[in-house]
Amino acid sequence: MLEAVPGYSFVKGFADNMRQSDELSESFIPIIVQFDDYSQLAFEIEHLEGGKVVVYLPGAPNPWSGTVVYVTPDRVRRLPMNVGDVVRNIRKLGKGSMGLVEIVKFDQESEASSG
Repeated sequence: MLEAVPGYSFVKGFADNMRQSDELSESFIPIIVQFDDYSQLAFEIEHLEGGKVVVYLPGAPNPWSGTVVYVTPDRVRRLPMNVGDVVRNIRKLGKGSMGLVEIVKFDQESEASSG
């Protein structure tokens, strides 16, 4: 009967999708992943047997639309943030990223001094 109410199916589908997104996000580990000449906020999903890390690269401004890539562990840096902090930063299109830049800068400086 509720299916006949205009918009009900859309709202129900949207709510189900949000609940599913919340459940999935609980297993996401906030990271910054380093590529050749740039870094990106991302989420570590799991480690594969061959040593690769499964990384979800969220889109902006909708972090629930993105890409999955497989990278070596040396490209991944865990962030002292929670999923909500990362999602908020992505939704703001990176505005207010100074703290993230400092984390990456520190990591690069420590790698340069140890190498």
